[in-house]
Amino acid sequence: MFIPDKIYLNCGSDLLQGSIKTDRTNTGTISSHCIALKYDVKGYCVPFLQSKKMIFSSGVKNSSLYKELKWYLLGSGSNNDLVKMGVKFWSDWASKDGHLGPLYGFQWRKCPAMITSFNDMQKVPNYRNIIFPKATKEEIIGVMNNHYINDFLDQAYNCNMKEQQLYKMWRNMIVQVFHDDKYTIDKEWLSYPQFRHDVEYMIGYHNIFLNPMCTFVYLSCLYFNCMHYSKNTCAFIPSSMPYLVFNETDEPFVMRPRLYHDQFADLIDTMKADPFSRRLIINSWNVSMLHMMKLPPCHFTFQFLNKEVNGQLYTSLNLIMRSNDFCVGHPFNIAQYAMLLFVVCKLCNTYPDTLYFYGGDVHVYQNHKDIFEQQITLLNSTDLEQNSVVKMYISNTDNVNYYRFDFMEQLDIDFDDVKFMSEIKPHYKYPIAV
Repeated sequence: MFIPDKIYLNCGSDLLQGSIKTDRTNTGTISSHCIALKYDVKGYCVPFLQSKKMIFSSGVKNSSLYKELKWYLLGSGSNNDLVKMGVKFWSDWASKDGHLGPLYGFQWRKCPAMITSFNDMQKVPNYRNIIFPKATKEEIIGVMNNHYINDFLDQAYNCNMKEQQLYKMWRNMIVQVFHDDKYTIDKEWLSYPQFRHDVEYMIGYHNIFLNPMCTFVYLSCLYFNCMHYSKNTCAFIPSSMPYLVFNETDEPFVMRPRLYHDQFADLIDTMKADPFSRRLIINSWNVSMLHMMKLPPCHFTFQFLNKEVNGQLYTSLNLIMRSNDFCVGHPFNIAQYAMLLFVVCKLCNTYPDTLYFYGGDVHVYQNHKDIFEQQITLLNSTDLEQNSVVKMYISNTDNVNYYRFDFMEQLDIDFDDVKFMSEIKPHYKYPIAV
């Protein structure tokens, strides 16, 4: 049985012999450079450590680790979305309004495109005939009667031109839904503050709405081939874009002028068509947007690599990190990226092989050293060999539309973790350096 702790703790023992450094958090680190590790993940085995307790929920599916992966794949950068899922470990970095900025998942799914021509077309999710949760007529009437709609704009939101423009868009959207029954709206968007929060992670917000060269901008759900207003079914559209036509197709996607790059969907399409491509890469290090992120990406790029063995394709993931907190972050990172690898394998009909890790600055914080030394004493423990392995099971992939930002909700995912969760493992409480 493959035991990830052997690799992890051996590396950790060597790491404690590294150099002493100061760091951004003023905690101090013991650091080594350019560390390369690899974990066997064949058979959909999640490389959970056995030498420490990693799951504190009722099971892996309810864990913060798994929920954060779903958040990444939604393309969100909102800490509020994470908190609603019961995940709070990003809160120390978030703004008072719950923003983390356009980091990680936003770059994976909604990276703003440089628009030079509306002839550059892309696949976007087709939301035609999708039934979404919607506000009732009575709830919409209630909003129509409140002060957000009826008060003068300069009294309700006495802000700059862009803020006033957003408010007018929201107000006009409410009025349209009220008068035209063909349109529906998410109940959460009956609140202007919620709408204002969500738009920062919508298609077209950064490269169109905030662009001073785009004077006339409107909010469109037709871009995603639907009549429903919500954070994942709308986009900011420049008035200069050719008129969008409702498409009667039942395909999972429709073709629209490119406003964003969905690196994840593009990767799946490429891997299906050319599994041996050396361009199966997702990159979070968007230089033009780093200043907007509350924390620049640590795991900033990863690549998928395929090989053929006896007529079957096996897929590996190469994860590259600029900075890695070895005690807190590393165990979490390898388990999470293994799960991501498994999702990609199922979508592309391949089998998982190896998870490669490459860390630029890999470190142990000074206030972790004593605790980590206790964990390292378990390196030769026979208990590591007796504990169970967690396997991830994914089904229903034939009906999954991975162009949708919420495609993970369509997958039937479960974990063989009953025995794993029943086993008693040491609990090492490492303080977080913010």
